[in-house]
Amino acid sequence: MRKIWLLTKVLLKTNYSELFQSKGKIALYLFSWLMLLFVGFSFFGMIAYGMYEVLAQSGQQGVLLGMGLAVASIWVFLMSITSILTVFYYEDDVENLLPLPFQPSQIVTAKFITVLLTQYVFSSFFLFPIIIVYGIRSGAFITYYLYSFGIYLLFPIIPLVIVSLLMMILMRFTNLGKNKDRSRLFMGFFSIVFIVGLNLFMQWNNRGGSAERMAAMLTGDGSSLLVSATKYFPSTYLAALALLQNEHVQGLLYLLLFVLISFVFFGVFYFTAQKYYLKGVIGLSSGSSKRKALSSGGYEKTTKQGSKWAAYVKKELRILVRTPAFFLNCIIQGFTTPVIFFFAFFLQNGSMGWLKGALKSPDQLGLALGVGFCAGMFLLSSNMTATTSFSRDGGNWFANRYLPIPASTIVFAKVFTSWLVNASILLAFGIAIVALANTPVLFTILWLILCLNGLWLTSLIGVRWDAHTADVHWENEQKMFKGRYTPLWNFLLNIIIAGATVGVVLLLHFFLHAGIWFTFVVLFLLYGIANVIVHRAMQMGAERLLRKIQ
Repeated sequence: MRKIWLLTKVLLKTNYSELFQSKGKIALYLFSWLMLLFVGFSFFGMIAYGMYEVLAQSGQQGVLLGMGLAVASIWVFLMSITSILTVFYYEDDVENLLPLPFQPSQIVTAKFITVLLTQYVFSSFFLFPIIIVYGIRSGAFITYYLYSFGIYLLFPIIPLVIVSLLMMILMRFTNLGKNKDRSRLFMGFFSIVFIVGLNLFMQWNNRGGSAERMAAMLTGDGSSLLVSATKYFPSTYLAALALLQNEHVQGLLYLLLFVLISFVFFGVFYFTAQKYYLKGVIGLSSGSSKRKALSSGGYEKTTKQGSKWAAYVKKELRILVRTPAFFLNCIIQGFTTPVIFFFAFFLQNGSMGWLKGALKSPDQLGLALGVGFCAGMFLLSSNMTATTSFSRDGGNWFANRYLPIPASTIVFAKVFTSWLVNASILLAFGIAIVALANTPVLFTILWLILCLNGLWLTSLIGVRWDAHTADVHWENEQKMFKGRYTPLWNFLLNIIIAGATVGVVLLLHFFLHAGIWFTFVVLFLLYGIANVIVHRAMQMGAERLLRKIQ
């Protein structure tokens, strides 16, 4: 155990040393986390309050806790797929740790703890509002908050263990680990298919959840509805019961049982890591290359001078695709995060049904276009391609200062790369929406044009954020994604922009009774003018932006 804590301390210092360099940075990160909680309370807190009032009418308010813990567990499970794969197998420190006198289980446990700490931060965004809203509305006793703190510390363990076991078994018993490029592409594809498949399975499994069945659950004793809310992670059922009966001995027994199950899962993970991790990680440092003979014509074609801007964009795309950490965090996670939000908030709550109805009403088309535009912008607001544009170059960044390329070319090549990644994700969503909602061709084209125009603005803002806060002194790629507040602040700014756009859309619909064409023209012009202003400012200050990167 001593070696595990020693190694964990080293990994935390290595990955998060910049966090504690000064009191100013600590205050900034703390303020960023508080802003994240503010958004969580503003959004999830309001939803939790409304659900509590509805469920309380039938005495089923305890279901809110079970549902919150279950959704938080599913969130941790889905969001940790890329993190576990990257931290366990693709971080550069793996090669340095293997020769040291540590058992494989000790190395993996230390890495597991570092991932666990990040999940505490992100899960608080969702779980804190639900726990606090329920505690205040129910007038909970002090034991409720004590139990909540213990459950908050333990609930991510089981979903993280399940993901870790899947990754270790897959990397051990397949040949993926022997080819970094192939494993990167396969795991990216696997992550997308798995997340989409899991969401489809959950919807299919709930297809019998008719209004009559839900009414029967609400008028029952409550246990059936709570079991239904926690069936995907049954351990959360015990945690919910512990909170609901916190003033009785049964609540303590449920809490102890939940703790026991969590440690049993961790024990299985520990012994599995000892047996399978080493054989799965050996050989990952090797890559693959194809030797191809070039003809004289092919040689002339590849060495012919072309556009500097196109060459730089091609370089950016190759770095994104060929670097596992960048590919997983920027492209794969940039795709899977919108998928999670899309299925969780736009399909489950009937938004797609409303969209289908609005498309059949000429008076609602303008509102549907505006809402669809805001939804598309929100779904893509968490992509980190733009906010890591300069930081991805690392120590090689300073070579840009000696290349015969104008500063504006470098800046806008990075903007275009980010825009292209987001545009590709947007097109995939466009195809999905056409298939699910059977949207008219004209509506889909107008929606795509608005979103592509809006994505250029978010790409400009994200690249500018990174230019001001770039970190090019990281030791490994994964460290660049840890402890940086830039993606968070960019995400919050995009939410503010989307919120302001929602206000404009509501104004156009309810006060001006705007149709689809007037709504399209107004939104396109607003974002177009903003694009011109920001684009021009970045073009004139491109050299100054590059000088800020040190």
